[in-house]
Amino acid sequence: MLWGFNLRVGLLHGCSFTDYDHEMNGSRIILNSKVKHFCFRLFAVLIGLFPFVLLEFGLSLAEVGQSASKGDPFVEFLNSQPLFVLDKERKQMTIASFRREFFAHDEFPVEKKPGTYRIFCLGGSTVQGRPYSIQTSFPTWLKLGLEAAEPNINWEVINCGGVSYASYRLLPIMQECLKYEPDLFIICTGHNEFLEDRSYTQVKGIPDWSKTTINQLSKLRTVSAATSFFKDQQQNKPILPTDADAILNYKNGLAAYHRDPEWNEAIAEHFNSIIRRMMSLCQKADVPLLMMLPPSNLSGTVPFKSETENTTQFDEQVVQELKDEARSHYRTDLKQSVVLWKHVCLIDEFTASNHFELGKCLEILNRFEEARAAYLKARDLDVCPLRMTSSLEKVLLSVTQETQTPIINLHQIFQDKSDHLILGDRWLVDHVHPNFEGHQQIAFTIGRWLEEERVVELSQDWEAECQLIFKTHFESLDRTYFHKGQRALQGLKLWTQGNADGPPVEKKFPHLLRN
Repeated sequence: MLWGFNLRVGLLHGCSFTDYDHEMNGSRIILNSKVKHFCFRLFAVLIGLFPFVLLEFGLSLAEVGQSASKGDPFVEFLNSQPLFVLDKERKQMTIASFRREFFAHDEFPVEKKPGTYRIFCLGGSTVQGRPYSIQTSFPTWLKLGLEAAEPNINWEVINCGGVSYASYRLLPIMQECLKYEPDLFIICTGHNEFLEDRSYTQVKGIPDWSKTTINQLSKLRTVSAATSFFKDQQQNKPILPTDADAILNYKNGLAAYHRDPEWNEAIAEHFNSIIRRMMSLCQKADVPLLMMLPPSNLSGTVPFKSETENTTQFDEQVVQELKDEARSHYRTDLKQSVVLWKHVCLIDEFTASNHFELGKCLEILNRFEEARAAYLKARDLDVCPLRMTSSLEKVLLSVTQETQTPIINLHQIFQDKSDHLILGDRWLVDHVHPNFEGHQQIAFTIGRWLEEERVVELSQDWEAECQLIFKTHFESLDRTYFHKGQRALQGLKLWTQGNADGPPVEKKFPHLLRN
């Protein structure tokens, strides 16, 4: 049929079948010539790439240039000190006394006895149990719950939660703890990434379009090895003290925080790098890793600092008039207040407090989905981000999905247990720290995950049994423990307001202040 069609076309154009056949043969010759030329070019490219493929294979065999190597490509520490030291008399590894300003006391035997399951819990103050301490933290509840489930196993759950410790400070701790025969790492991190002053000159100025390509190439050992070499030669990484030096530890610390999208983006890249490195370390050591996304208080926490952006004096006056009018309708016409607040958020979209106040109005009107979105916007626009931002959450969820690393989304879990799916004061004592019941819920969630992983076998009434054990443990704590926790909570609230007792922030971080 196709041949007949071609013949008819040739006749319609006044050409013979012979002429048409010659034309087709000429087209085939040209096509064959182009194919050969393309194949030759492709072959030349493949030959040119062969040495790099061979080098990549060789580096892989030698385990050189892993994209998630032991070092941190962004920061260094002035004087790296171990977290645990040996107590020879008691034959225990104990958290060093000189680290106790940031870590609570915990310990484990030097010799790991048969039948022991050893878990290291790494993170910030949420892991430690602040504003209280490890006695009422989820690692302690987890240990008690596991002992109740299978008392024949020697459960060791070690609390390595450091106050103000960000993800990059957990990497050296993991490297150390890998020497202590761990059976599992549990990491809960993400809230403290913005606490310390550190520059990222090596990642600033990189065009957005090239970052995806760079991230993909960085997975190659050849590129990673070359990058590490040149970074070692440059030595331009900021050097941080051994323990966390939070900006808010200094009086009037909030004054040092300003909107800086480039810095925020660089922090997300650093966070991504550290998470991948910790996952790689665990994979290489064949130690299971469980990540946890920490919870944030949305409805019960006003943004710690709000800043406008690109507004003229006239705009500010208009916005203030709209705010005053919106507030004047609170008792009479809350729907009109919402209309006005939405208008404010359109004009002055970068001010976190505007979105928070809009969220409050929407929540009262039972428009809960809109309210939750407004609260999230307020959290993410907070100029002093003391709660994990959506960009960091996205990084953590994306990396765990890509690497198939188990993750428990604590924010989602507590949100699902909250009224109207808005996480507030029901489960948290402040902006991020779970209350006693919240820590117990985390322990239950981890226990159920361990059951799924066939590490432990839980009875149908396990949680009910645990509640009785928890009650006994809770009652064993003296009043001093709770008084100290309440004082710590008050101090923590002052800290978030920039009212710490440390030296003036302008003496420590003058470069962060604006006139």
